[in-house]
Amino acid sequence: MNTSATITLFFDQRRAKKDNRYPIKISVYYQGEKRRYNTIYSAVPAEWIKVNGARLKDTSLKDLKAKLDKVKQDSLAIINSMEEFDFDSFEKQFLASSKGISTKRGLVELYNEIINTCRKNGNEGSARAYQDSLNAFIRFKKNLSFKDVTADFLNAFEKDFLKKGKSLTSVGIYARQLRAVFNEAINRGLIKKETYPFSRYKIPGGYNKKKSLSKKEIATVFSFQSESPLENEAISFWKLAYLCSGMNIGDILRLKDENLHDKFLLFNRSKTINTKKTEQKPIQVPLNDEAKALIKRLRVANSSKTEDFIFAILNGQMTPIEEKNAIKAFNRKINQQLEKIAERLELSGRLSNMTARHSFATMLKRQNESIEMIGELLGHSNVKTTQNYLASFTDDSLLNVSKKLLDFN
Repeated sequence: MNTSATITLFFDQRRAKKDNRYPIKISVYYQGEKRRYNTIYSAVPAEWIKVNGARLKDTSLKDLKAKLDKVKQDSLAIINSMEEFDFDSFEKQFLASSKGISTKRGLVELYNEIINTCRKNGNEGSARAYQDSLNAFIRFKKNLSFKDVTADFLNAFEKDFLKKGKSLTSVGIYARQLRAVFNEAINRGLIKKETYPFSRYKIPGGYNKKKSLSKKEIATVFSFQSESPLENEAISFWKLAYLCSGMNIGDILRLKDENLHDKFLLFNRSKTINTKKTEQKPIQVPLNDEAKALIKRLRVANSSKTEDFIFAILNGQMTPIEEKNAIKAFNRKINQQLEKIAERLELSGRLSNMTARHSFATMLKRQNESIEMIGELLGHSNVKTTQNYLASFTDDSLLNVSKKLLDFN
């Protein structure tokens, strides 16, 4: 989304039209340059004052104001759809719109705009989620438009998706991205609220197949040793994720020296760092001796003298996309080794970086820790009651909680 170009309305009183009314134009500002473009609307000075006043009662002028707001909204939509703003491209689309040629963003176009915006803002994970959703729906129906998406359409998509052996969870994920696109379209005035299909179609939550390990299985994982360096690396990162409040692998790999303190880690979850900015709260992770030893050992094994990342999987020269790809590749490599280990240990469920997070939460629950405490350590932003629960990052009570993670008796 290009935010450096701005739009204002301009009442041009330099020369009256034949009907003694004055034209209303839009002014576009970009990098110190200004250009004005005609609209089809005009007014006399008294009307212009009323249109911009606080107490507008005249019905016809209310209609004029609404139409002018729509012009601004459509102009901003054109700007936001441009990867790099330039006046010529804007003029071409704006003039086409004023001549009745539709420049409204279609469903696929709006999807792509949101994807590009996510990538421009460094949110590669969100971009991929929208792209996967778009791909799934256009495979089901080519040339997809807003009017195609009804409750019946979504039910048919769900039925077809499941028939192909895909999961209900994936249906829910793709549908939630589509719902977000619809909400954006309604906010922009591209479609009417009456066409919203999600008031009749219920997005499935899917079946939760994620499973934590039992206390005995966690103990078995912690005692596992291998002659394979790859397996040892994989199991070490799993242990670190488990001991560090179920941190996901992306957050672990993004850790820098500034995040590492004597008795705790302090970081922001990458998953939410670009959302809910007003609610952003650093997550404090208590470090017991076992976690410190793992960080020291993995740091040596993956050390890099040229970067300030604790582990050398990422580097400061990577683009957001390259960083995301590196994390994904490393996570895949680790999980491949963990699958082999799980089979050898005859675990009842999967062993992956995600099960480390669930096992952490379940283990604390077994130790009778409060849901509020667990939510705080997991970094769940909706746990309002725990905002002041942890008075100090170095509070010994936190370390006592982390020690319980190794109580396998």
